[in-house]
Amino acid sequence: MVATRLYISQTAEQASLALFNSIISAANSAGSVFGPAFGGLVAVAGDLRVPFLIVAGTSLLAFVAALFLPLPRTEAHGNGGRAVTGSV
Repeated sequence: MVATRLYISQTAEQASLALFNSIISAANSAGSVFGPAFGGLVAVAGDLRVPFLIVAGTSLLAFVAALFLPLPRTEAHGNGGRAVTGSV
């Protein structure tokens, strides 16, 4: 979650940061609520291994999609143009 917010802060325009952070927060909350319910329904309808196979497939899809994300800028908002290095 921290890496997601850091990536957004480095790639999005400063005027859109609140919008993108709220979208990420809403998606995280929806996944926390609906994910276990969906997994339980799938497990009841089929085999107990099916939810794990679904997670494996969506994780692979997310990994492939992450390969095409734009690279973050080397300057962060309000740091005077210095390169972003080190830990957060």
